[in-house]
Amino acid sequence: MLNNFMRSPAMRNMAFQLVTHGEVETTLTRAKMLKTIADKLITIGKENSLSARRRIQSVLGSEELAQKLQFDMSTRYQTRRGGYTRVRVTRTRKGDSVTLAKVQFMPEAS
Repeated sequence: MLNNFMRSPAMRNMAFQLVTHGEVETTLTRAKMLKTIADKLITIGKENSLSARRRIQSVLGSEELAQKLQFDMSTRYQTRRGGYTRVRVTRTRKGDSVTLAKVQFMPEAS
């Protein structure tokens, strides 16, 4: 079952952008939450079933992205047991001194 913070519009939008572009820059706190969401979505996608695709689609809101995550990205991490994304601290925002971080998908499993 998906947690409430996965259903918030901001987290859904950031998960959508992460799957679409491969990386997202946001505050460090939001980046850590997004990392857990993305890792759970890839773990669900590794099941390779219709039920898994529908669960992914309920979070991302797009059938095309659900298929991309399930067939392209999940097969890339088939041998990896976790840690599909990484959080890298990039800079401090000048206006309010908030630490910004970039969430990226890890390279293919070695």
